[in-house]
Amino acid sequence: MDFVKKHYEKVLLSVVLLGLAVAAALLPMKVSTIREEITKNIPNPKPKDFKPYDLSTNQVVMNRLKADDQFSLSGPHNLFNPVRWQKRPDGELVKTQFGAEQGAAALKFVKKTPLRTLIAYEGVTGTGDSIRYRVGLTREADKNAANRPKKTLTLTPGNKSLGVELREVKGPKEAPTELVLEVDDSGRISIGPEKAFSKTAGWMVGLKYPPENNKPLNNLRVDSNIFLGGESYNIVAISENEIVVSSKSSSKRTTVKLNPAP
Repeated sequence: MDFVKKHYEKVLLSVVLLGLAVAAALLPMKVSTIREEITKNIPNPKPKDFKPYDLSTNQVVMNRLKADDQFSLSGPHNLFNPVRWQKRPDGELVKTQFGAEQGAAALKFVKKTPLRTLIAYEGVTGTGDSIRYRVGLTREADKNAANRPKKTLTLTPGNKSLGVELREVKGPKEAPTELVLEVDDSGRISIGPEKAFSKTAGWMVGLKYPPENNKPLNNLRVDSNIFLGGESYNIVAISENEIVVSSKSSSKRTTVKLNPAP
């Protein structure tokens, strides 16, 4: 009894631990028994076949979203584009509905003419050490009208005039077979008694303006000014295939295709 009194706490703890060990050993058996009882009471009906949901209405909405419909704020409608009426110089009123009845968009192409840079050999002047070589230079596309007619340059090797420098003389000095030139806007070229240089450096065009009885607009170059329907325009660019016209009042640019007139 003295032992129990002295160590009763240890004895009590041992009894509790023994009880827990027995409970832990019996727990899997109890769980297995309960699982079997639950499984027996669960019905096992045959599953029904899956019926797909009807998504036809959703598909219609998706197809509408995928459709490449363009919402246009321009064009022939007048929701954001009120119709303008313009008065011609003869007093007639013209309805501007599509934007091409008046102004630069109404211009029609008539013809185009290439503007060339021409350089040709024109002979020798002087004798001995005073020999000089004559070269004809024509710049039809020059912005300055005074520089467009043909000019005759008298050159010696190393000498430069109007952007043309004589770099080399081939053949006899008194009767050269070829002159090698360095030209500012054309690079290195060669000319001779039977060989000239020609290069298209720009274009000159002829147009007509149907709203004013096909008013002719001839010999137009870059920077030419034209008047259409009482408004001033400027030619800002001319290429082989199109001309770009700018309105002086709004700076709006219009491209006119250079196609053969019907």
